[in-house]
Formats: sequence, structure tokens, C-alpha cells
Amino acid sequence: GKFRVGQTFLEWCAGFRKPFSSFNEALLCAATHLPFDHSHPDNATLHLRLAKRLRPSDYPVLFHLQKIRRIEGVFDLGGNVGNLFYSYRTHIPQLENAFWRVYDVPAIASMGESLARDLHESRLSFVSDVTSLGHADVFLASGSIHYFEESLAQMLAQQQHRPQHVFVNRTPFLSGDSTYTVQDAGTFLAACKLHSHGLLISEMQALGYECVDEWTVPELELIIPCFPELSARSYSGLYFRLQAI
Repeated sequence: GKFRVGQTFLEWCAGFRKPFSSFNEALLCAATHLPFDHSHPDNATLHLRLAKRLRPSDYPVLFHLQKIRRIEGVFDLGGNVGNLFYSYRTHIPQLENAFWRVYDVPAIASMGESLARDLHESRLSFVSDVTSLGHADVFLASGSIHYFEESLAQMLAQQQHRPQHVFVNRTPFLSGDSTYTVQDAGTFLAACKLHSHGLLISEMQALGYECVDEWTVPELELIIPCFPELSARSYSGLYFRLQAI
């Protein structure tokens, strides 16, 4: 009756700012409201600007990276134009002879390749396949796994060579079940999945990873209006290490 009518009206007012039943449903809604996604040039411009100085949530990652004796290579999931490489390279001596491989959408990857050429940076490369990990011993997903429907464990299970160290940073999680929504990035919209925190950890443990550290990223939040239980009041970071067999 009246409750259902009121709920329908609220959902209409919310537009894309609501939970969805699937990742695809969120994608379709985002495309209906604004025909731009992560391929938008503003996405690269924003992250390059942010990379000019370290953010508080970068320090836990740098702390653990500095303790790794030798780094052969880094796979950077959703690494944009390589902004974290440019931020971290002067702080981690072990990166001097390591490769840094970025996965991102083709338009952004092309911009990253052009920038790397201009800066004569040969350590940085870009791939279009999530399974192109190679022999990277560090897997870095900073501000990215919530833009994938596939779970972190599912991505890693596909790899021929599993990385020893896995970092998840600047990511919104839920304490309950996962849900889908659309994130407003200003000039573009992005479908995203708020992964279940507990499920992610248990799936990683099943793959042989132990959760070494966890931290809060209070400067970021993902709020779904009228759905506080499905909102992330702060983002999080996690560090996993592959256990010895």
C-alpha cells in the first residue's frame, strides 16, 4: 500500500544512488545517467594529481614493501597511468630493478604508455589481461577491486604464478553480504561492488594467504543514501602474505 508507494518514490528520487541486484544492473544504470566510465581522461588527470604527494593510506603499504628483501616485479590492478609507481619508486629501493606492470582499461593504459615514453621510464608497462601477472611477487590493488565483480581470490586463482605479497588498499567493504551500487566520480559514473570483508578474508585464507595487517582509510567513504547498512563509512586496507607450504 502506502509503504510500497513511498518506497518506489524514494527509489525514483535516488536515481543511481541505490543498491542493485547485480553488477550488470549497476553498469546499465550508470550508462543511462552518464555515458562515461573509467576511460574518461579526467580519471587519469585526477590520479596523477593525487600521486604528486603520498596520502596517509599509502604509508602502511610502503611500510610493508620496505620490509620485503627483494622485489622482482609488481602487478598493479587498476593502476591507472602508473601513478603509484611514480609515487613509490623513490621510497622503495627494491623497486630499482623491478618491473611494474599495470592493468587498466585500454584508453587509460594508452595514456600511461605515452607518459612512460615521455619520462623514459622502461620499468613501467601496461597490459589488458588480468591474468598477465607474470612472475610479479607483489600484487597491488589500490582503489580498484570494488570495480570488479570478480573477487580478489578468483583473480589470483587464475594465475599460474601466485604472488607472495598481496596489498588491497583504499577499498570499501561491508561487514555483511556484498552489494552493488554506482559511484559518482563527478565527470563519470562507475558501477562498483562493495565486497564482503569476511568473505574476502576467508577466500584468501583458502588460497593459502594469511592476513598480516589491516588498516582504516578514514579519508574515503562510499555512502548509499537511505541505506546506512549498505554504506562504507570508511575505506580499508589489507596486507596478505602467501604462507609457506
